[in-house]
Parts: sequence; structure tokens; C-alpha cells
Amino acid sequence: MSEQLIFGPPGCGKTYTLMEIIRKELEQGTPPDRIAFVSFSRKSIQEARERAGNAFALQERDTPYFRTLHSMGFHWLGMKTDELINVYDLKQIGASMGMAFDTREVYDKDGVMQMSVKEGNKYLTMIQRATMRMIPLQQEYNEVGDYNIKWPLLEKLDRVYTAYKQETGKFDFTDMIKLMVEQGQGPSIDVLIVDEAQDLTPLQWEQVKVLKTHANRVWYAGDDDQAIFRYTGVDVRHMLGICKEVRVLDQSYRVPKSVHTLCAQLAKRISVRQPKEWKSTEHEGSINYHMDVHEIDMSQGSWTVMSRTMANLNKIGEQLEAGGILYKKNGRLSFDEDNLTAMNLWHDLQAGEFITPAEAITLYGCLPKRGDQARVKHGMAKTLEEVDPTKPLTYQSLVDDHGLIADANMPAEDLLKLSQDEKQYLKAIKRRGEITTDPAVKLSTIHRMKGGEDENIVLLTDMGYLPYKTLQESPDDEHRVFYTAVTRTKENLHIVDSESKYRYPL
Repeated sequence: MSEQLIFGPPGCGKTYTLMEIIRKELEQGTPPDRIAFVSFSRKSIQEARERAGNAFALQERDTPYFRTLHSMGFHWLGMKTDELINVYDLKQIGASMGMAFDTREVYDKDGVMQMSVKEGNKYLTMIQRATMRMIPLQQEYNEVGDYNIKWPLLEKLDRVYTAYKQETGKFDFTDMIKLMVEQGQGPSIDVLIVDEAQDLTPLQWEQVKVLKTHANRVWYAGDDDQAIFRYTGVDVRHMLGICKEVRVLDQSYRVPKSVHTLCAQLAKRISVRQPKEWKSTEHEGSINYHMDVHEIDMSQGSWTVMSRTMANLNKIGEQLEAGGILYKKNGRLSFDEDNLTAMNLWHDLQAGEFITPAEAITLYGCLPKRGDQARVKHGMAKTLEEVDPTKPLTYQSLVDDHGLIADANMPAEDLLKLSQDEKQYLKAIKRRGEITTDPAVKLSTIHRMKGGEDENIVLLTDMGYLPYKTLQESPDDEHRVFYTAVTRTKENLHIVDSESKYRYPL
């Protein structure tokens, strides 16, 4: 079996390189269903599927082993969706424990337990992390040193949670991997590609060992300098020692010269890493320093404001809303997207244009239906479900046949079911002329922005207490986080200093 580790510094064409590996395998006669492409990240897998589909005319059914590691376990073990732990299950467990769990979805798109302020989720995250690190729960508890978490309660939850899964036949995302490792069996493949290898936990590396049992050729790809998910149990040392044959992609197609100089300085702060050199683009770019984010004119171009913590993003968001600026925060629009869509549909109707029944259903979903503020007769929204989906609908046809009672000249901010604050925000947005579901300004945590890029990056240096504590105790972790942040820059980097003592030195 041949193995190679490919280091892909920021913007150096790692995904392109992996697609070229797949291209050569297909040209040499390797069937696509004998190629496995795995990652912890769903984003990575989706991109691989799309690129493989476009480049090699492959359908999803042709590549059954292009999967996240969680999905691989789920698929291989023959699990069903209704067998997974969900919010209802956590409510049951919480009721028996006297603990509160978050009511949103338990796991994010990559199968990682979502961060939450709820007590139950914090305890459960620690249990999950111990499993992913393959260490006793007591050891995890001692190493984390979070005295807000009480050991007797943690131990009890572990027992109750395990018993609940056994009694109900339920599994969580961690179980998908653990069971596959325990069985020691995987699909028959010739080629294994492991993307984002720097972000795998010890348990996921054991799953990779199972997957490569039948493989003849194995490639690992990632960047140890961007290993920023240690809080999930990741240990980058597994990647660094995985094999002897190493290749470094050395030309970035994203990072400009000025930013590259700063990147090199940050990389030198990381003590445990693979030494590597890579070149910038030919473009100079710029680095700009500010004392306050409001000094920055974000009226032109595309912008992403990044922060180590959500607290800082929330403050920035409030200030943007006060200024009537529409933005996205961690991918979510600052003004309800359904309401924004409904408003645009209403403008179309006012202009005498047609909308589809599906669009009309979206519009009706945002309209008040009871009391003096009703804009549509109660129960009439259901009539739209019976209409031919291709039938064009006008304002008058909605009035005549589907119970619309809103005046045609009514402003959208009065039409929709909005709070007073939402109405004021909408009016401010309209004054700026910015009505879009793809605003120019985005807010993101650094972790959420990993894998992304933008023309203009605004980086807040204020870390908050806990990350600053990590910087003192385990500096490599935070050096990697800010290295990752800086390398999102395609054109201009704006660094916002902080008067707080809890700031990262840039």
C-alpha cells in the first residue's frame, strides 16, 4: 500500500490536486465506486462531489463513498434517521436529570455537538469529546478543568445517556464512528482520500485505519497550521506522523504579498508543525490597522468581519442594524429571509407582475391572519396548495380566489407580520437602498470562516477571556486560529486593535 501526505497551505489548490488524483485513477480504469473520499466536513464532501460531477460527469450514485466520516459509519452500518438521538430524546433525558438542553438541533452539519449555554449541552459535549479522544471521562474532566461542571452530575449523565440509548436503540453521531471502529470492517475500495486530515480526532483516525484496510493507494490532505478544532478532540500530531512520503503545495492563488509576510510571522509562532514554505500571489494587497471597526468604509466591495467570539459579532451586528446595514452573521441574514422574500414578492404584485403558487405560499406565510391586522382571510392560505403549480397568480387573482385582503398600495413594512423594531430596521435598510439576500457585509467567527475567503477581511483582535487563557496555556491553538483568520484575505486585511488586555498580538 502506498501512502502520501499532501500539505495544502491556504489557497494553494488542495482540492484541485485531489481532483487530479481522481482524474488519473479514473483514466487508469479505477471504478468510481472503488474510490473513497472522506472528511469530517460536509462542506469538503459537497465540494468534492460537485467538482467530480462537473469534471468527470459522475452522479452521486456513482460515488457512494464520497462521504463525511459520520455519514460513512451511518451508511455502512445500515442505520436509519429515526434511530438518531434528537431534541425530543434530550428533553426526555433532561427531565429525568433535572437538566436543561438546547431546543435546537443537537448536531451541526458536520456532526459536531453544537455549542450552547445550556447546562445539559455543556455536560454532553464533554462526554462526546472524551469518546472522540478515546480517553476515560474522568481524564477529560480533569484536563478541561471547568469547575462549573460538577463531576458527580457528569458521571450520572454519562450513565443515564448510555442507558437511554441502549433502551431505545438510539445512536448519536459519535456512535456511528465508534461502532464502525469496533466492527473493524469497511467497504472494498482501491483508493482512499482523506481531506481536511488536520481536523480528525483520535477516534476518526481509527476509522481511517479501518477504511484503508482494503485500499492500495491512500492520500491524506490538509494543513496542520489550520488545525483549529482542538476543542472537539482533534490532535494534529496524528496527521504529522501518519506517513513518510510528504508533498507540499507551495503556490497560493489567494493570499497577496503583504498578507503573506504576516502569515509567515504567525506560522513561526506555532511550535508543533510541519516546516513548509509557500509563495503568495503576485498582487501586493494591503494590511491596515484601526482602533475601531467604524473607521472602516465597507460601502464598496465584499467584506467579512471576523471575530474569535460571538459576543463581539453580536455587538457589531447591533451597530450595523442601527445604521440600516443588512448583513449575514454566520450565514444567517440579519433580517428574516422569508420576510425579505415576501416583501420582494409583494413589490412584484404591486408592479402588476405574476408570482407562482409556491411563491404565494411563501408570501402568505409571512402575513398576519387574525384580528384587525389580518392581511388574508383565515384558512384561505390552504387554497394555494390546490392550485396548478405552473399557474401565474396576480394581485387581483389572490384577492378574488385566495382571500387576500391587503390593499394593493400598502407598504411592505405595514403588510408583513413584523415587530416595531423590525419595521424600523426595514425602513432604514430601504433608505440605504440595500434590499438583497446576499449582502456585501458578512460577520463570522474565525472557526466558521475556515475554508472561506473574501476580498476584504476585517479581523477583531479582542479574544475574550477564555481564548486568551488558552493563549497562555496552549498558545499553538490560538496561533493557528489567527493564522487561519489572516489567510482568508484575497485583497485587503483590516486589523482592528482592542484596548482589552484579552487581545491577540498582531
